[in-house]
Amino acid sequence: MTPDRKPQAGKAPNFLTMSFDMVTIRVGDPKEAVSIPVYCDVLTAVSPYFLGAFEGCFKEAIDRTISLTDVSEQTFRIFLRWAHMQTDQQSTSVSIPTPQVLLCQTKILPYRPTNLESAFTNSTSHIDTVDDGVQSDSNSDSKKDLQLNGGLRPHGAVMFACDEDHYHLKATDELYSEDVESVVNYRSMMIAYLRLYIFADKYNIHQLRDDIMTSLLSQTFAGNWWPETDDVVIAFAYDNLPKSSTFLRFQILSAAFLWLSEPSGDCATKMQAMQAMNPDFAFEVSLAQAQRLQNHFSGAGGIPFKFEDCIPNSCVFHEHLVYDKDQCRKRIVNSAHIFTSIIDACVQDGLAMSTAQVED
Repeated sequence: MTPDRKPQAGKAPNFLTMSFDMVTIRVGDPKEAVSIPVYCDVLTAVSPYFLGAFEGCFKEAIDRTISLTDVSEQTFRIFLRWAHMQTDQQSTSVSIPTPQVLLCQTKILPYRPTNLESAFTNSTSHIDTVDDGVQSDSNSDSKKDLQLNGGLRPHGAVMFACDEDHYHLKATDELYSEDVESVVNYRSMMIAYLRLYIFADKYNIHQLRDDIMTSLLSQTFAGNWWPETDDVVIAFAYDNLPKSSTFLRFQILSAAFLWLSEPSGDCATKMQAMQAMNPDFAFEVSLAQAQRLQNHFSGAGGIPFKFEDCIPNSCVFHEHLVYDKDQCRKRIVNSAHIFTSIIDACVQDGLAMSTAQVED
């Protein structure tokens, strides 16, 4: 018997109560489109767009088919993987890939945990999950020792979440950004993230947008490798996203705090380069710099002067339309596997793009 209960848009579907009604999603160019059968409730639970299409008075609701000609098969597969993972809220220890993965075009390099990560894995038997979603040490007299911004990563006596800088140990002696292959693969990976974000923006998948930014910032902190101003990425983003998008905000703040502020290179030359890329981007970066300085001298600039104060975690780039900030911080702790899944998928998609470019 098919349950009568309908899922709430924006929340994870429940396989115990959802219907098993199937719909067909055709992705890609119409001449080479791929048909993908999907549980309707999985789509409608996370996207108001699909909810309206399949539960409303549209042709798609009758045909049970919709065509997404502007979406690649791989991007839609990444989305489906993410959508299904919403039902698995188990807490898991995770390892965020380092930039080493961008040095190999044929496979993801084996991950070797640091001493800190090994300690975390060994310590999970002493950590319990409590009803409010925050974990605590069963041998401790107080939960306060294990809580900071909702995070749980051991770092001395303080705990962090995967989208916080102190969660990660960085290999500062390896300059991945100077390796030609890794730079090419990094751009491809960033385009994979951007394609997924554009898909989430166009089809109103609010939580996926936030989760993409959590994944991107977690990986950035892990490798200590922030995006430079890339004309291809910037042009693609401005052509397909609203100027207020959090993905663009990430690019703007990265340029303001790191690329434009680094000692090498001439500021005037950099500003001219950004102006040539996109005038709106150049203006926003300049505005961010001005707000930083105003904040530094008067405390009223709108953007903290120090980087660590401006970007303490990924919530800076979240819309919080599905989960509020407190719920979001707890979810990042207890469901970190969702974000490593996005990272892994975008890295592999990026490597595949780089390989295809070489073959062409």
